[in-house]
Amino acid sequence: MTKYITTKDFLGSVWEIAKKNIPHELNIDYFTVSNEFNLISADISPLFSVDYGDSEGCYIDLFLSVKGTSIRCGSIKTLQEGPTAIRLMSALLGECVIAFWEVRRRLLNELDREGFCKTAF
Repeated sequence: MTKYITTKDFLGSVWEIAKKNIPHELNIDYFTVSNEFNLISADISPLFSVDYGDSEGCYIDLFLSVKGTSIRCGSIKTLQEGPTAIRLMSALLGECVIAFWEVRRRLLNELDREGFCKTAF
């Protein structure tokens, strides 16, 4: 039986690991996955970035590169603003990248290799 994991499950696992190392000065407003689909390719990597929000706070945008295609999958937000908030969110972004590769390695060992097909969607 083919076993897939969704972006919601994958990024949720990343978040569970990364949030353990949130800088104590940082207050997270939310973590959300806005684009849920099955990850059916092992060819994935993180394209995470930190930026100011349009109206308030700072965000980590959670994009995934899937077989070379960039897909926005979610975000992490704080209502804190200014250079200190960007620095703190950047530290959290680093934790997210570390957690991403930890989760990816674990899942590659758990998933049936036949579950990966040649197309990402």
